[in-house]
Amino acid sequence: PGGSPPTDDTFPPDPAGITVDRVLRWYHPLGWIYRGLTTPADIVHVQFWSLPIAPVWWVLLLLFRLRGIPVVTTIHNIAGHESKRSFHFATRRLIALSNVVITHLAEPPQEFASLVRRWTGRDPVYVPHGLLDLYRQSPHKIDHPILAYGERGILFFGAIRPYKGLDILLEAFDIVQRQIPDARLVIVGRPWEAWDRYAHLIEAKPWRDRVVTRLDYVPTNEVAGYFDSCELV
Repeated sequence: PGGSPPTDDTFPPDPAGITVDRVLRWYHPLGWIYRGLTTPADIVHVQFWSLPIAPVWWVLLLLFRLRGIPVVTTIHNIAGHESKRSFHFATRRLIALSNVVITHLAEPPQEFASLVRRWTGRDPVYVPHGLLDLYRQSPHKIDHPILAYGERGILFFGAIRPYKGLDILLEAFDIVQRQIPDARLVIVGRPWEAWDRYAHLIEAKPWRDRVVTRLDYVPTNEVAGYFDSCELV
């Protein structure tokens, strides 16, 4: 919804000794079928977090299972952020095609755990989310200063979507400004919805000049700089 991001050539290189083949295309169903039928593998690991990619995995996992290849699926979001009913349907289908399901919740909701047991015959496997240290591996820079010396930054980072609660944060910043006048709100991310309603909220505030925005994709080598510049995320 935010539009295609620009090419980001600042990602760190693939780890030594690992070959990465980027062969799947969301718009090429024949390619999904071909890879599901021909990819050599002892085990397949799928990471699922976004509804639009569910059909890709349905096709691939069905073909892998028919070939007798075990499938491990990590479910990053066990409920959809905006379209919960359709996300729940997609998740059920993926679980049904999996041998093992991984979640990042030590104690997932009972309904979800029961669903996994019904289809896989075992409980979900808990694996904590790993560190996103790829941002440390990239060259660390920001071309322009975010905060003046002595200012205290609060960072909102990531795609701007309704469930993120940016409107609530803007209201809460009233309290922050009264108690910490030198605080500054830094909003960084590409909107997946119209920015107008947030712009109106900001414009109506007496502290509107205390808000910094970058409403765009942030290259990998600049991400760490925003987090380092602020005290609260």
